[in-house]
Amino acid sequence: MGSCIFRDARVKRPTPRGVRSGKAAKRARAEKKFVPFALINARSLNKRTNVISHHLITQNIGLLAVTETWLNSDSGDGDLLNVCPAGYSAVHSSKLTKRGGGLALFHRDSIRAEVVATRFFRNSFEHMVVLLRLNSICIRLVILIVVSGGKLLIVGDFNIHTDVGANPTAIKFQSILHLSGLSQHVHGPTHLDGHSLELVISRKSDNVVTDCSVSYLICDHFAVHTFVKACGIPRPRKKITYRELHNINEENFLSKMLALPLFTASAPDISDLLIQYNDGLSSLLDAYAPVRTKMVTVRPSNPWLTQEVMDKRRNARARERWWRDRKKKGTSLESDRYLVRHCNKEKRRVLDSVKAAHLNQEINKALGKKSLFKVVDSFLIKKPGL
Repeated sequence: MGSCIFRDARVKRPTPRGVRSGKAAKRARAEKKFVPFALINARSLNKRTNVISHHLITQNIGLLAVTETWLNSDSGDGDLLNVCPAGYSAVHSSKLTKRGGGLALFHRDSIRAEVVATRFFRNSFEHMVVLLRLNSICIRLVILIVVSGGKLLIVGDFNIHTDVGANPTAIKFQSILHLSGLSQHVHGPTHLDGHSLELVISRKSDNVVTDCSVSYLICDHFAVHTFVKACGIPRPRKKITYRELHNINEENFLSKMLALPLFTASAPDISDLLIQYNDGLSSLLDAYAPVRTKMVTVRPSNPWLTQEVMDKRRNARARERWWRDRKKKGTSLESDRYLVRHCNKEKRRVLDSVKAAHLNQEINKALGKKSLFKVVDSFLIKKPGL
């Protein structure tokens, strides 16, 4: 009689060697293939400059759509400069008739973005048309609507409580999606009140997005992350030249330098002496530390990402997960939401103070007017792509 082996289906099987598992690993693999896309309701971009800039860098986002920027047409371009880290550019559309509103799109410099003028106008919602080129794929973005080669992607702040099944507006909205063959990808609350307001919608047949998730709390709204199924855009690269001065043997270098004609047979004329100085030291440096070139990847810098900032961010994220789990179980309290707000305010406060301390330190290190203006330009003015 043969023997039978029974296996418990609940026992977790080991993954193949070298293959990571879990949601984090899945997102990491998708990040290498596709373009990371995010949607944020800022509720005043100027009040959350550091938070959004920090989010762009740490989350490695390729495209970031922002609603409720509250920017005006006069100073909006300058305000965007303060948010854009190195390697990013932005376009925006401000609300002309009333305060509030406004749309913006942040993108990597390697993604070509061009605002397209339209004659379409409605008082009920805002829109901005941007033509994006991602390698061989062309995307026409009408925030809130993105059309890509016949494929449809709708993103934005809809302010419809789709999580409430008895809501008449939500029922009509879901019916429209169903009749149009559309699928809504955001699951879970995107606002601290517990409702899903920011939505990502696409055709069921298009298969244009993957791995949609609710991420960090920005203000009262959470950021929504997903991946657009287009070839990932590589970061820009540049050529640099350098000398390996740290490998020079100081004793040998000094003995060779003292044997130069500059010291053994100095020229009487000042012009000839300058030629001896330049030619002698240049040839000596080329012998001991020749000029080398290499290609490097340009990445946005984040010098104020300290351990304190990371701890505050980790604590805020843990508190958000705690609140989300209790909300799902129906056991959340008002104190849970208060703690989420408090932890995120602490994170923003520490981030602002650390960045201000870093800027003050850089300004104090500037020795003259030229170096001071160079530091100020790097912080405020000279950002590529705007």
